[in-house]
Amino acid sequence: MLARHRPSTPHWYLGEIGVSRDGRGAGVGTALLASRLETIDAVAQPAYLESSTPLNRRLYERFGFRTRGLIDGIPGALPAAMWRAARTSPA
Repeated sequence: MLARHRPSTPHWYLGEIGVSRDGRGAGVGTALLASRLETIDAVAQPAYLESSTPLNRRLYERFGFRTRGLIDGIPGALPAAMWRAARTSPA
């Protein structure tokens, strides 16, 4: 189900970014995502991910991801397909 929503254009796919329960709310997820996006921005490529919860989507939106649509057909979940256009790192 997820693969059917993934873009066909070249992009970085962020498969899973997770933080343990004890690490949540301490900036760990933000640091992990920022690190990956720094690498992606260095090569000026877009990025794609699936977000499992509205709370996670807010984090991704702060980094420039936009929801492309919800992915149905997964029992007990309604993830969102999210896209971030290519950017370049500040010099």
